Amino acid sequence: MGKSTTRTNHGPEGNARRLAAALTRRGPQTRKQLAQRLEISEATLRNARDRLNEANAPGEGRAAVYTVVPEEAQLPEHVIEEVNGTTGPKSEVLMLGPGAGAAVGIEIGRGHLSVGVGDANGCLLGDPDVRNAEHSIDAVPAPKTFAMAARLVKKQLRECGIDAGDIRGVGVSLPGPIGLDGHTLAHAISTNYQDIDIPTKFEKELAKVAGVKARVFVENDVDVLARGEQRYGKGYGLRDFMVIKHSGGIGAGIVADERLVRGRGGGGAGEIGHCRVSPDALVAEAPSLQGVKEPQCKCQGFCHLEAYAGGDAIVERILELQKRKDPGFEKDAPLPVQLDEAMKLAREGREPHRQVVMDAAALVGYAINTLIHLFNPERVLICGKLSEMGEPFLKAIREECRDQKLLFGAVDQIIDLGAGNDLEERRRISVGGAVTTALRKAPPRLAY
Repeated sequence: MGKSTTRTNHGPEGNARRLAAALTRRGPQTRKQLAQRLEISEATLRNARDRLNEANAPGEGRAAVYTVVPEEAQLPEHVIEEVNGTTGPKSEVLMLGPGAGAAVGIEIGRGHLSVGVGDANGCLLGDPDVRNAEHSIDAVPAPKTFAMAARLVKKQLRECGIDAGDIRGVGVSLPGPIGLDGHTLAHAISTNYQDIDIPTKFEKELAKVAGVKARVFVENDVDVLARGEQRYGKGYGLRDFMVIKHSGGIGAGIVADERLVRGRGGGGAGEIGHCRVSPDALVAEAPSLQGVKEPQCKCQGFCHLEAYAGGDAIVERILELQKRKDPGFEKDAPLPVQLDEAMKLAREGREPHRQVVMDAAALVGYAINTLIHLFNPERVLICGKLSEMGEPFLKAIREECRDQKLLFGAVDQIIDLGAGNDLEERRRISVGGAVTTALRKAPPRLAY
């Protein structure tokens, strides 16, 4: 028998719930997009919107679902251009109103702490508050970080004019493998967060300092970044894509059929930085990797991708080459103190900084080639500190994939820099991804 094409009748309440869920999961969308996604007619969509509006604060001017031009919805530029290419009502998007609540996004990085507040659509209300010098995940104890974040949340709520009672969830981005319960899965990577009930501790601090009484949801930083790219960046509208974050460490956020792949036990998927590799496998020459023998990774394993190509390994390699004063490298090049400085010198073309970064890109390209053959995504987006190198870095990754004979599609179409390859934009997308994480896990406060 052939597959039935009859659409399921969900009823008025069911369609209202599905409309709210679709706007929560994917953010603002056009009527056409929503009708297609929900498999209902545009007339039925209007009825679902009207039901939501009638059931939530009738007559108070606070519509549960309202219409705006795409520029007001913080959609990616390419989506705004596409929507604006139409005319009339079709050039507008639907959004959830203030009654659906708001969320907080917090990014705890290896050298920064970022906090932002977003509405029920994932639209950030103001710029995220970013603190750099006073925070390091490896040096600052977790309770001190929680207290600092709670103070920033209180400050953001005040500046955005949001009541603490309107916050329905808090999303937290944290480096390293994270389990479904919000605990770290690899103590060797996040030593300051081992054996800590992160959600419970954070919830208590937020309630005490900021008056926020909402659940805290902790996820791996690259998974959060993937959600950010899906909502604000080049992952918007894609069903299957990957985000590679190449910074101090290397990780992959995998989205399959529009859903984030979490893995066994609710976390740990995409940790490509801890896959065993060998630079001898590279087809292209990699001068800075010559003579490197079985480096130890921070997870205590040997010959992992991060140990060769992670940001920390890059800085160590540059220092080593400077000490050896290998022929062909500039002897007067300044030594990097940290990855930021190393990347600045690499972008300026200084050696050995540039060569080490390009060799790291080639090795990551070799790993990406394997990932593409495993998942066959529509797009692979490169983000993180190393992506700030721009087109030369992207070219090195593409060339390595091309040399390894990519089976699926054209390299130039599949592999691209993500929207989060600029530092300021990456902070915004990461915090926005944390807001989106909270929104998806904490249902909107709406009547149906």
